Amino acid sequence: MVMSKIWTEEEIKFIKQHYKRKGGKYVAEHLNRSHGGVLSQAAKLGLKFGGLNEWMIWEDNYLKRHYDNRKLSSIAKTLKRNKNSIIARAGRLNLRNPPDRRWTEEEKKLLRKLYPDLKYSRDYISAILNRPWGGIIKQVRNLKLHRPKKDFRWTKEKHEYFVKHRKSMTYREIAEALDFKLKTVQHHAYETKFQKMKPSKLWTEEENEFIRRNYKKIPTREIAAKFGRSSDAINNQAAKLGLSDREGMLWSTQQMGFLRRNYGKLTAKEIGTRLGKSQSAVIGKAAKLGLRTGKRILFTKKEIEFIRKNYGKITAREIAAKLGRPRQSIVGLASKYGIRSGKRKPRN
Repeated sequence: MVMSKIWTEEEIKFIKQHYKRKGGKYVAEHLNRSHGGVLSQAAKLGLKFGGLNEWMIWEDNYLKRHYDNRKLSSIAKTLKRNKNSIIARAGRLNLRNPPDRRWTEEEKKLLRKLYPDLKYSRDYISAILNRPWGGIIKQVRNLKLHRPKKDFRWTKEKHEYFVKHRKSMTYREIAEALDFKLKTVQHHAYETKFQKMKPSKLWTEEENEFIRRNYKKIPTREIAAKFGRSSDAINNQAAKLGLSDREGMLWSTQQMGFLRRNYGKLTAKEIGTRLGKSQSAVIGKAAKLGLRTGKRILFTKKEIEFIRKNYGKITAREIAAKLGRPRQSIVGLASKYGIRSGKRKPRN
């Protein structure tokens, strides 16, 4: 058995310097190594050529053997590549899918029996006919077959089944038993206040002390990574500890109630003034709560004239703050009226 040549520190340094920009062939020629060996070492080091994974010889061979007899999803899973990458590589290798297999009368007869019956799932029909679902749908259209829509309404019996089994079964198992989608069961659990909620992770004194010492001294995301928490959680805890000078970071139940009652009746700026929040904070919270104004507030002539005079002299964010408008609406209006910021240099 031939022993593989061990990589030296100099070779590893060379591959790190040149592989990303010049690729495996360049490195292989300079180090007197095989192309496959360079690709393997690059994969171990987590290096990518130009942001893309180069194709290895064994991958090409696998693709040549199975491109015409296996599903694209199966090949993608084996090679750990996406479908578009597989199709593009097959085109470079001049590989083509075989012509569509003709449907026999027996297959058509079986399809007429299975497709209209909701007892048979898509996967079952595809497996029985040994055909991809896309090809089956084409034949369904040719035969003008119809499949009744599933009734996803919650009857009294289905709700009682959910309540009875919600603790002993997973939502996925309940969905399969009721012939529902998983999201349908999850939504029902939320609507009926049976949604499983993970208990919030309590803050330790050690974490609080670390935040007191380091908040605003090191990036929030680094603190979050250290404790396995989100950046929002760090910011919220900092506000509770009195370390944040950001105005009104946390929303109380009363504030959210006021926002729900008045969003659309008052402007975001007016709501922000009453609640001690910024306009962007009001708009952001309204979006999270799924609130909509239901109407568009048109720009006045004075506002348009103000934008014409100042767009490019001050930022769109500053204009938005002065007019009490979202920044995106300022940018959109400037684009609509062809108002330029004047920051771009003319081409020579």
